[in-house]
Amino acid sequence: MAVGGIVLLTGATGHVGFATLKALLQHGYTVHAAVRSDAKAAMVRSTLPQGLAEDRLDFITIPDFLQDGAFDEAMKGVKYVVHVASPLPSNASEGDDLDEVLVKPAVQATLGVFESAQKAATVQRIVVTSSNAATVPLSVLMGQDDGQIYGPDYRSDYLEAPYMNVAMVGYVASKIAALRRAEEWVATCKPAFDVIHIHPSFVEGRNDLTTSIQDFKSGTNAFVLEPVLDWKTDNPKAPSVVHVDDVALAHVRALDPKIEGNQSFLLASSGQDSMQWDDAKTYAKKHFPDAVAKGLLPNNGSAPTSSGKADNSKTQKVLGIKLQGYEDMV
Repeated sequence: MAVGGIVLLTGATGHVGFATLKALLQHGYTVHAAVRSDAKAAMVRSTLPQGLAEDRLDFITIPDFLQDGAFDEAMKGVKYVVHVASPLPSNASEGDDLDEVLVKPAVQATLGVFESAQKAATVQRIVVTSSNAATVPLSVLMGQDDGQIYGPDYRSDYLEAPYMNVAMVGYVASKIAALRRAEEWVATCKPAFDVIHIHPSFVEGRNDLTTSIQDFKSGTNAFVLEPVLDWKTDNPKAPSVVHVDDVALAHVRALDPKIEGNQSFLLASSGQDSMQWDDAKTYAKKHFPDAVAKGLLPNNGSAPTSSGKADNSKTQKVLGIKLQGYEDMV
């Protein structure tokens, strides 16, 4: 049965966005998905499970999300907005100005969504996909545990260009800047709608849109595949992961008007288990023993894990989501 009100969704062509689209439809929402081309719309529609609420899904083509008023037309009659779209590290090539490729577009698109929603005057809530990268110091993300437990209300300091000329650092800077500018905008403009920020850690789990090995290498699922597919790395990563389906569900739950607005939710498994990235090898052998025995999964890579914990208690209590473990993601 359809839920009252239209949801405008951005980012449906990405890992989190596509999972969120499915979850919104499964929970009865009518969705207008903003995409950059008709070809993108066709790709998304063809990948959805057959018969999944096709009568409650429309696509709106917006070639340039960064144009002034880009979302004005799409926002008409919309009750909720789920803004997932944001530049990824893979958008940047060596030598690119990371400010221009990652940071400024992330901020501009987010504020553009807010401004169009304010003009529409029908929007009641916007849910934004942020990142735990905006709620944890960069030093901690890079493996320097300071002994602190970070929750959803910590705000990382702005980072300055050129972001070590590293795309991932530029991405972190983009999430920090988008979050802080969004909260500043709300405090200054006092819109009729409220905003909820969702802060996922490393998002893992099946990506229905993956069609090539390169797709695996460019997303966070590559971190799971490193130990399983003999991809060795010396760079430790925080023990902080979340299942893509839990991220999608959090966006849907956050639309519930019973959930208070203008707050943040952290999505990270840290604190639930003693997750190690190399545990993927144990789970691969357990669930895919024939593939390991035949060498299809070499299972001899390595992915070191740093230390650190995040407080996800608010997400579990308020949104009612018991986060899945690393084994489910593998």
